[in-house]
Amino acid sequence: MPTNAIDILQCNLRRCSDTTQEFVQYFMSNTQFSVALVTEPYVGRSAMLFNIDGVDVFQFPSAASPPLPVTDHQLVTGHHHVKACVLVKKNKVTAIGCSQYSTTNLAVIQTMMDGRKLFIASAYIEPDVDTIGTLDKIENFVNTNKGCLITIGADGNGHHTDWGCASINERGGELAALIASTEMSVANAGSSPTFEVVRGNREITSIVDITFATNNLIDKITDWQVDTKACVTSDHHAVKFQIQGKADRPAARSSTYLYNNKAADWEL
Repeated sequence: MPTNAIDILQCNLRRCSDTTQEFVQYFMSNTQFSVALVTEPYVGRSAMLFNIDGVDVFQFPSAASPPLPVTDHQLVTGHHHVKACVLVKKNKVTAIGCSQYSTTNLAVIQTMMDGRKLFIASAYIEPDVDTIGTLDKIENFVNTNKGCLITIGADGNGHHTDWGCASINERGGELAALIASTEMSVANAGSSPTFEVVRGNREITSIVDITFATNNLIDKITDWQVDTKACVTSDHHAVKFQIQGKADRPAARSSTYLYNNKAADWEL
């Protein structure tokens, strides 16, 4: 059945077990949420987030191989730890994972809205130096799907006045330039911090968690706000927002992942 809006929750979980459990419980207990955009989840000795009943967990422990099934306490050698993933409640939205655009730091899913492709992504951009090129991968993903509806929730580790910060740093400038060059806009509203921590008797606040969308979707994103109740054990506050429109089921597939098969060797 189509729904008239997709309610989304977004948060950095700072690789903490208690924080990840708290966030998942909040997400599951609040029935209005359909999708969660997660950065830095706790994965322990595994490369991936744990199983969640009733939820499709879209995560990509290695860009070089297909996504692996999630198994409790599974050790995945040779794969980098997941730093971005998308949670989708199975009874809310049907989506497919897009491995051709995804990495450990960028998780992309696709659904349909109002008869058009809608991509929803979670991204974590490493601080200081973007060591695995997530900014370039976001740019390629968006440019490859021009005309489609796209929204991305990211911990960009950057400051910019475009999303409510008082100043601009180098990473913020890079990210703002990327958003503008790909014909996207920032959905953040207000100046409430998404990051708060006390260090050396000094409170440090910033806005590093941002949501941005293609210009053909930005007006459908409503009620963007900081949610201080979702994850009180994290130094990042969650944010929540809605995408207005009828979210339909995509074409039936036997798998919830969409693979890039161009490089496959089918000859036996």
